[in-house]
Amino acid sequence: MLTILRAWHLADERIPLSLFGSFEDWSQRIRAPLVWLGCADPCSTVTEMREGDPEREALAMVVMQWKTNLNLDQGYTVQEIIGRAINVTEFHAALLTVAEDRGGKFVSNERLGRWLKKVQGKIISEQAHGKIFTYKLLRDGIRRGYPLWKLLREENA
Repeated sequence: MLTILRAWHLADERIPLSLFGSFEDWSQRIRAPLVWLGCADPCSTVTEMREGDPEREALAMVVMQWKTNLNLDQGYTVQEIIGRAINVTEFHAALLTVAEDRGGKFVSNERLGRWLKKVQGKIISEQAHGKIFTYKLLRDGIRRGYPLWKLLREENA
């Protein structure tokens, strides 16, 4: 591996690679030399795995409905989220996918709260208008004893 890294460094060629989350250093020091050498991009398999992951797809559905129907970077209780989704079929369906009650007809407050804890901080990316945006659900304090949840959007260069 050190021989590959030295050869890549001496060649002084830069490989234009898309960003991979917060692994910029790894991408430049390990991934780029491997791609330069002619090996398959290690991130391509990660993309393939993500595309077939039903839990990640459910998270992406909820995030996209949240950004459409709620304000970004504003805290909401689980009850407020469900209350807003009741009147929006697609949003309600996305929440049912991750937190349906035992009867399968309603969104469970308890299950939605547990699901939000489970996916907290996981990143969903979207490309729009030539820019890449990342979204993640985060805990945002407490109001009247209930945890608040917000959707944070960050723009990546």
